[in-house]
Amino acid sequence: LNLEKVRFTQGIEFNFTGSAYSSLAPGERILIVRDLNAFEAVYGVNHPVAGVFANRTALSNGGERIKLEDANNGTILEFAYDDQPPWPSEADQKGHSLVLIAPHTRPNPALFENWRISLLPGGSPGGEDKATYPSKPIEDANGNGEPDLIDFALGNDLGLSPVFPQFSRGEDVPGKGDSLILTVPISLAADAVKIEFYFSTDLIEWHDGTADLELVSTKPLGTQRVLRAWRVNPTLRNQPQLYMRLRVVGR
Repeated sequence: LNLEKVRFTQGIEFNFTGSAYSSLAPGERILIVRDLNAFEAVYGVNHPVAGVFANRTALSNGGERIKLEDANNGTILEFAYDDQPPWPSEADQKGHSLVLIAPHTRPNPALFENWRISLLPGGSPGGEDKATYPSKPIEDANGNGEPDLIDFALGNDLGLSPVFPQFSRGEDVPGKGDSLILTVPISLAADAVKIEFYFSTDLIEWHDGTADLELVSTKPLGTQRVLRAWRVNPTLRNQPQLYMRLRVVGR
Protein backbone atom coordinates (compact mmCIF):
# COMPACT_ATOMS: atom_id res chain seq x y z
CA LEU A 1 0.00 0.00 0.00
CA ASN A 2 1.51 3.31 -1.08
CA LEU A 3 1.23 5.75 1.85
CA GLU A 4 2.23 8.85 -0.11
CA LYS A 5 -0.22 11.67 0.81
CA VAL A 6 -2.25 9.35 3.05
CA ARG A 7 -3.14 11.32 6.19
CA PHE A 8 -5.23 11.51 9.34
CA THR A 9 -7.50 14.56 9.24
CA GLN A 10 -9.73 14.04 12.30
CA GLY A 11 -8.89 12.89 15.81
CA ILE A 12 -5.19 13.37 15.21
CA GLU A 13 -3.24 15.07 12.44
CA PHE A 14 -0.53 13.16 10.60
CA ASN A 15 0.65 12.93 6.98
CA PHE A 16 2.65 9.91 5.88
CA THR A 17 4.35 11.92 3.14
CA GLY A 18 7.98 12.33 4.21
CA SER A 19 7.52 10.04 7.22
CA ALA A 20 9.75 7.11 8.12
CA TYR A 21 7.44 4.76 6.17
CA SER A 22 6.28 5.35 2.62
CA SER A 23 4.51 2.03 2.13
CA LEU A 24 2.78 -0.72 4.07
CA ALA A 25 3.21 -4.41 3.23
CA PRO A 26 0.36 -6.96 3.65
CA GLY A 27 -0.08 -7.68 7.35
CA GLU A 28 2.51 -5.08 8.35
CA ARG A 29 1.95 -2.75 11.30
CA ILE A 30 3.41 0.71 11.81
CA LEU A 31 3.01 3.17 14.66
CA ILE A 32 2.26 6.86 15.06
CA VAL A 33 2.95 8.15 18.55
CA ARG A 34 2.29 11.33 20.48
CA ASP A 35 5.74 11.64 22.10
CA LEU A 36 8.60 9.50 20.76
CA ASN A 37 10.82 9.93 23.81
CA ALA A 38 8.02 8.97 26.19
CA PHE A 39 7.07 6.01 24.00
CA GLU A 40 10.62 4.65 23.84
CA ALA A 41 11.05 5.12 27.59
CA VAL A 42 8.19 2.65 28.13
CA TYR A 43 8.47 0.27 25.16
CA GLY A 44 12.11 0.58 24.13
CA VAL A 45 13.57 1.34 20.71
CA ASN A 46 13.46 -0.45 17.34
CA HIS A 47 9.70 -0.25 16.94
CA PRO A 48 8.17 0.59 13.51
CA VAL A 49 7.38 4.24 14.29
CA ALA A 50 6.37 6.33 11.25
CA GLY A 51 6.36 9.61 13.19
CA VAL A 52 4.55 11.69 15.79
CA PHE A 53 1.15 13.39 15.79
CA ALA A 54 1.27 16.80 14.11
CA ASN A 55 0.28 20.18 15.54
CA ARG A 56 0.23 18.91 19.14
CA THR A 57 -2.85 16.81 18.48
CA ALA A 58 -3.63 13.80 20.67
CA LEU A 59 -6.23 11.08 20.99
CA SER A 60 -9.06 12.04 23.33
CA ASN A 61 -9.60 9.99 26.48
CA GLY A 62 -13.34 10.61 26.12
CA GLY A 63 -13.72 9.27 22.59
CA GLU A 64 -13.89 11.08 19.26
CA ARG A 65 -14.10 10.65 15.49
CA ILE A 66 -11.04 9.50 13.57
CA LYS A 67 -10.66 9.91 9.83
CA LEU A 68 -7.98 8.60 7.48
CA GLU A 69 -7.89 9.95 3.91
CA ASP A 70 -6.07 8.90 0.76
CA ALA A 71 -4.09 10.99 -1.74
CA ASN A 72 -7.30 11.97 -3.58
CA ASN A 73 -9.12 13.13 -0.40
CA GLY A 74 -11.16 9.94 -0.40
CA THR A 75 -12.05 8.34 2.93
CA ILE A 76 -10.14 5.17 3.80
CA LEU A 77 -11.57 4.87 7.32
CA GLU A 78 -13.87 7.06 9.38
CA PHE A 79 -15.36 6.01 12.71
CA ALA A 80 -15.93 7.18 16.26
CA TYR A 81 -14.76 5.38 19.40
CA ASP A 82 -16.02 5.94 22.96
CA ASP A 83 -14.97 5.40 26.57
CA GLN A 84 -18.44 4.59 27.86
CA PRO A 85 -20.10 1.14 28.02
CA PRO A 86 -20.73 -0.89 25.95
CA TRP A 87 -17.23 0.10 24.77
CA PRO A 88 -14.53 -1.67 26.87
CA SER A 89 -14.17 0.38 30.06
CA GLU A 90 -10.76 -1.14 30.93
CA ALA A 91 -9.28 0.92 28.08
CA ASP A 92 -10.46 4.16 29.73
CA GLN A 93 -7.21 5.29 31.39
CA LYS A 94 -6.81 1.93 33.17
CA GLY A 95 -3.70 0.73 31.36
CA HIS A 96 -5.07 -1.39 28.53
CA SER A 97 -5.29 -0.34 24.90
CA LEU A 98 -8.20 -0.81 22.48
CA VAL A 99 -7.60 -3.64 20.01
CA LEU A 100 -9.58 -4.27 16.83
CA ILE A 101 -10.78 -7.89 16.83
CA ALA A 102 -9.53 -10.02 13.90
CA PRO A 103 -8.46 -7.05 11.74
CA HIS A 104 -7.70 -9.36 8.79
CA THR A 105 -11.46 -9.97 8.45
CA ARG A 106 -12.06 -6.21 7.93
CA PRO A 107 -14.55 -5.70 10.80
CA ASN A 108 -16.50 -2.44 11.01
CA PRO A 109 -14.47 -0.25 13.43
CA ALA A 110 -17.53 1.87 14.23
CA LEU A 111 -19.14 -1.03 16.17
CA PHE A 112 -18.18 -1.50 19.81
CA GLU A 113 -18.48 -5.30 19.55
CA ASN A 114 -15.52 -5.33 17.16
CA TRP A 115 -13.16 -3.95 19.83
CA ARG A 116 -11.64 -5.44 22.98
CA ILE A 117 -8.94 -4.58 25.47
CA SER A 118 -5.34 -5.67 25.00
CA LEU A 119 -4.25 -8.94 26.61
CA LEU A 120 -1.70 -7.10 28.74
CA PRO A 121 -1.62 -3.59 30.22
CA GLY A 122 0.13 -1.25 27.83
CA GLY A 123 -0.86 -3.26 24.78
CA SER A 124 1.59 -4.63 22.23
CA PRO A 125 2.43 -1.71 19.92
CA GLY A 126 3.70 -2.84 16.55
CA GLY A 127 2.95 -6.51 17.24
CA GLU A 128 0.06 -8.94 17.32
CA ASP A 129 -2.26 -9.09 20.31
CA LYS A 130 -4.18 -12.35 20.32
CA ALA A 131 -4.64 -15.50 22.39
CA THR A 132 -2.46 -18.53 21.69
CA TYR A 133 -4.15 -21.18 19.56
CA PRO A 134 -4.35 -24.56 21.36
CA SER A 135 -1.51 -26.92 20.43
CA LYS A 136 -3.81 -29.96 20.40
CA PRO A 137 -7.24 -28.54 19.49
CA ILE A 138 -9.21 -31.81 19.53
CA GLU A 139 -7.94 -32.93 22.93
CA ASP A 140 -9.57 -32.08 26.28
CA ALA A 141 -6.72 -30.82 28.46
CA ASN A 142 -8.92 -29.58 31.32
CA GLY A 143 -11.25 -32.59 31.31
CA ASN A 144 -14.48 -30.62 31.05
CA GLY A 145 -15.85 -32.76 28.23
CA GLU A 146 -15.22 -30.24 25.45
CA PRO A 147 -12.33 -30.15 22.93
CA ASP A 148 -9.71 -27.51 23.62
CA LEU A 149 -10.71 -25.71 20.40
CA ILE A 150 -14.24 -25.18 21.77
CA ASP A 151 -12.86 -23.97 25.11
CA PHE A 152 -10.53 -21.62 23.24
CA ALA A 153 -13.42 -20.06 21.28
CA LEU A 154 -15.75 -19.81 24.29
CA GLY A 155 -13.09 -18.51 26.68
CA ASN A 156 -13.31 -21.51 28.98
CA ASP A 157 -9.50 -21.72 28.90
CA LEU A 158 -8.98 -18.32 30.52
CA GLY A 159 -8.93 -19.55 34.11
CA LEU A 160 -12.55 -18.51 34.69
CA SER A 161 -15.56 -20.65 35.56
CA PRO A 162 -16.68 -22.48 32.40
CA VAL A 163 -19.82 -21.20 30.68
CA PHE A 164 -21.61 -22.98 27.87
CA PRO A 165 -24.19 -21.92 25.26
CA GLN A 166 -27.83 -22.19 26.24
CA PHE A 167 -31.36 -21.20 25.23
CA SER A 168 -33.76 -19.38 27.52
CA ARG A 169 -37.20 -17.79 27.34
CA GLY A 170 -37.90 -14.14 28.01
CA GLU A 171 -40.71 -11.69 27.40
CA ASP A 172 -40.34 -9.94 24.07
CA VAL A 173 -43.10 -7.38 24.58
CA PRO A 174 -44.78 -7.57 28.03
CA GLY A 175 -47.99 -9.52 27.72
CA LYS A 176 -47.52 -10.24 24.00
CA GLY A 177 -45.37 -13.33 23.83
CA ASP A 178 -42.00 -14.80 24.60
CA SER A 179 -38.60 -14.45 23.00
CA LEU A 180 -36.22 -17.32 22.50
CA ILE A 181 -32.78 -16.10 23.61
CA LEU A 182 -29.50 -17.78 22.74
CA THR A 183 -26.59 -16.89 25.05
CA VAL A 184 -23.01 -17.82 24.17
CA PRO A 185 -19.72 -16.98 25.92
CA ILE A 186 -17.07 -15.71 23.52
CA SER A 187 -13.33 -15.21 23.92
CA LEU A 188 -12.63 -11.83 22.32
CA ALA A 189 -8.92 -12.56 21.97
CA ALA A 190 -9.44 -15.79 20.02
CA ASP A 191 -8.81 -14.02 16.70
CA ALA A 192 -7.77 -17.22 14.95
CA VAL A 193 -11.29 -18.71 15.03
CA LYS A 194 -14.88 -17.70 14.54
CA ILE A 195 -18.10 -19.21 15.86
CA GLU A 196 -20.88 -20.16 13.45
CA PHE A 197 -24.47 -21.17 14.22
CA TYR A 198 -26.69 -23.52 12.21
CA PHE A 199 -30.37 -24.30 12.78
CA SER A 200 -32.60 -27.23 11.86
CA THR A 201 -36.19 -28.20 12.57
CA ASP A 202 -35.77 -31.88 11.62
CA LEU A 203 -32.06 -32.74 12.12
CA ILE A 204 -31.82 -33.35 8.35
CA GLU A 205 -31.77 -29.94 6.71
CA TRP A 206 -29.46 -27.36 8.28
CA HIS A 207 -29.04 -23.70 7.38
CA ASP A 208 -26.74 -20.87 8.40
CA GLY A 209 -28.39 -19.11 11.34
CA THR A 210 -26.73 -15.71 10.95
CA ALA A 211 -29.83 -14.05 9.51
CA ASP A 212 -32.02 -15.60 12.21
CA LEU A 213 -30.18 -14.03 15.15
CA GLU A 214 -30.47 -10.46 16.44
CA LEU A 215 -27.81 -9.36 18.93
CA VAL A 216 -29.54 -7.89 22.00
CA SER A 217 -26.82 -7.65 24.65
CA THR A 218 -23.13 -8.10 25.43
CA LYS A 219 -22.15 -8.68 29.07
CA PRO A 220 -18.51 -8.71 30.26
CA LEU A 221 -17.59 -11.94 32.08
CA GLY A 222 -14.04 -11.00 32.96
CA THR A 223 -10.89 -10.18 31.04
CA GLN A 224 -11.26 -11.04 27.34
CA ARG A 225 -14.58 -12.91 27.66
CA VAL A 226 -18.15 -11.70 27.15
CA LEU A 227 -21.58 -13.30 27.20
CA ARG A 228 -23.53 -12.38 24.07
CA ALA A 229 -27.26 -12.83 23.80
CA TRP A 230 -29.18 -13.11 20.54
CA ARG A 231 -32.93 -13.11 19.96
CA VAL A 232 -33.96 -15.97 17.67
CA ASN A 233 -36.16 -15.17 14.66
CA PRO A 234 -39.84 -15.61 15.69
CA THR A 235 -40.40 -17.92 12.69
CA LEU A 236 -37.91 -20.39 14.12
CA ARG A 237 -38.96 -19.73 17.70
CA ASN A 238 -42.49 -20.97 16.94
CA GLN A 239 -41.40 -24.25 15.35
CA PRO A 240 -42.42 -27.48 17.20
CA GLN A 241 -38.73 -28.47 17.39
CA LEU A 242 -35.60 -26.43 16.93
CA TYR A 243 -32.03 -27.70 16.94
CA MET A 244 -28.79 -25.78 16.84
CA ARG A 245 -25.22 -26.64 15.90
CA LEU A 246 -22.31 -24.54 17.09
CA ARG A 247 -19.28 -24.71 14.83
CA VAL A 248 -15.81 -23.30 15.47
CA VAL A 249 -13.71 -22.70 12.35
CA GLY A 250 -10.39 -21.04 11.63
CA ARG A 251 -10.19 -17.66 9.93
